[in-house]
Amino acid sequence: MTEASAGDKTVNDLLAGLPLHRHKLEIAGRSWLIDAIANQELLLAVSDRFQEFPYGMLLWESAPVLGTVLAERGSLSGKHVLELGAGVGLVGLIARHLGGEVSQTDHAREVLMIAAKNARLNGIMGIRQFNADWQDWTNNDISEPYDVIVGSDILYDGSAHEPIANVLAASLAQNGIAILTDPGRTATPFFIRTMRNKGWCINEQKRQIAALVPSHVNELLTISVLMISRN
Repeated sequence: MTEASAGDKTVNDLLAGLPLHRHKLEIAGRSWLIDAIANQELLLAVSDRFQEFPYGMLLWESAPVLGTVLAERGSLSGKHVLELGAGVGLVGLIARHLGGEVSQTDHAREVLMIAAKNARLNGIMGIRQFNADWQDWTNNDISEPYDVIVGSDILYDGSAHEPIANVLAASLAQNGIAILTDPGRTATPFFIRTMRNKGWCINEQKRQIAALVPSHVNELLTISVLMISRN
């Protein structure tokens, strides 16, 4: 059994009774097929299979918005890109498509398996994956400086704000940029204020996107795009 098929078998075991939904997206001049769990209630019902609730198995609207922003910024050729909280992997796949040297990280190994599955599904190769803990970042093998750090919907837990800030301080290159997207989580303004008080430059813009799994017809969500750099 190859490493890839062994990974798929593990994912299939974990997702027994949880059918994946195949999202079809148009970003960065190409089509993407992204498998993810679409039914959060079913995922909650089997949450005891996982050490922590695997939010990353869902595809959140912040991810395609972030992918679109990356594509608008142009080629990432020669750039080292770090994805925090990769989830099902869309943003990292787009960054790799744009020419970046991409490292995807997540604290949940099973989520990274789905991201790897999606990479194969879309013919994307060369992404490095790491199981990483923001609380113990400097002990990882991936704390090197990165030109671009990205993360979609990773600010929902206020207790993670300080570790995320520490990751940016340790791993963002001097002239690099971090781009985080957020759907208006209540804790996010506190992160922005704290980062600015620490001397970081943050520019915020708003984007709208159609809901990936709408609860009503023509549902639109507003996503904040945070551009973070050193002063």
